[in-house]
Amino acid sequence: MKKIIKIIGIIILTLCLVFTLFIVEESIRLEKDNSKRPLIVLAIDTDISANSNKYSETYKSIGFSVKNDYYTMPRDETSDVVTYYALSGEFKLFNKYLIWQWIS
Repeated sequence: MKKIIKIIGIIILTLCLVFTLFIVEESIRLEKDNSKRPLIVLAIDTDISANSNKYSETYKSIGFSVKNDYYTMPRDETSDVVTYYALSGEFKLFNKYLIWQWIS
């Protein structure tokens, strides 16, 4: 019985270590290049504010969320291309605890 409990404990500890390494790796990768998306995306929430020309994307993944805010340039009459510039971003652990944030 003790051997089974020890094996279950080792499995749980290994899974926690793998999850922690995944979160740390994703945090470092996304902080270095703010145009990338998480490796595993469960949901994407977008918010477009027409009055302030602000566009926001929130990527929800396993155990964390990444939110990027963009400023969209008004579209000119001759082109359908919309230009946007990154304003800010944040990485939240369990969608609650702010780990890092950048503002341009």
